Amino acid sequence: MKNKIKPVLAFLLLFLSGCMTIRAGDIKIVDAWAQATLLAYSEKMSEHAYHIPVGSDTAVYFQIVNEGQVEDSLIEGFSDVCEKVEIFGAEGNEIRLLPGEKVVLSPKTGLSIRLRNLNQDLLPSQKINITLIFKNQGQVELLVPVKLPQN
Repeated sequence: MKNKIKPVLAFLLLFLSGCMTIRAGDIKIVDAWAQATLLAYSEKMSEHAYHIPVGSDTAVYFQIVNEGQVEDSLIEGFSDVCEKVEIFGAEGNEIRLLPGEKVVLSPKTGLSIRLRNLNQDLLPSQKINITLIFKNQGQVELLVPVKLPQN
């Protein structure tokens, strides 16, 4: 009985933590998110003070793991919420993934995916579609949540 409870508990913890994992062949993408920004401060702060406005750019962060035996590269992407999707902070504007390697895209590493010239406001708790293109794996579709800034 105890062995059946552990997998269920692990799933619930993963679900409640908001962690998202997408698998596409040997590529695994973990916990993708776009951060909303504070536009104005008032004494009556609410989540509506945060959003990403039309015409601006924003970054998307996540972890990529190459679980395969062959090198792959994230080379481009696209989304219907922006004019252009760019790889930011990587040499040659592509992210190389050696076999077994994990690459972290975060504010700390300086790597990100940039959504350029948004054509709609992005609000906290909204989810946006982004398609990433890998040299070997091909297209991988993500549903990315927009989140409030983390303290």
